[in-house]
Amino acid sequence: EEGLPIESRIRSFGSTGTIASRNDESDALEKLEAKLEYMKYWHEIMVEVNKYYRKNKTLEGFEGVGSDELERIKNDLAIIKQVGMYDVPYPQYALSNDNQNINRIEGRIAELKRLKENKGLQENNDIYKLWTDKQDMRIRISFEVGKPDQEIIDMLKGKSFKWSPKNKAWQRQLTDNAVYDTKRLQEVLHEFYGITSVPDTQSNIPAVEK
Repeated sequence: EEGLPIESRIRSFGSTGTIASRNDESDALEKLEAKLEYMKYWHEIMVEVNKYYRKNKTLEGFEGVGSDELERIKNDLAIIKQVGMYDVPYPQYALSNDNQNINRIEGRIAELKRLKENKGLQENNDIYKLWTDKQDMRIRISFEVGKPDQEIIDMLKGKSFKWSPKNKAWQRQLTDNAVYDTKRLQEVLHEFYGITSVPDTQSNIPAVEK
């Protein structure tokens, strides 16, 4: 990790550092918000490092970070010097990529907040039970008729649902796309099994264009 540029360390920080970013964990929102704060902090440092280096052609005397952080920045500079194509520790492409990652995480945070506020899809009939687990950020489906037909299993897999032995249900990470796909899945299940009740597909999540 020490030899990686800071923008690379930030992207991998969720799986290697103290701030995880897995969207499937019950505290995903808090962890993503912490990671976003960390990324913005480092982005500001990258910009300031470039300004200082352009003016002084050295990192000696650069303040505002701890000794360990400064050592990492120097390592990043050493890597850039080996490439020999850039005159600053963090080229424009690195800053642009960093901004894209920040925007991506901001979008996911907004999505998670909306999904948590939404009541979630739910349905319970003689064939299957469908519910939204906001704690684990999952949509789950269990079949009252036992193992479903292979055609249905293939359809579930095609919609990114996976069997969870622990929960004894088919499940998928809760996202806007997952809600859209599940609504369509409910319609197919009703037709396939001849379910006459109206599926509960109400949701305040906007329709996702396909």
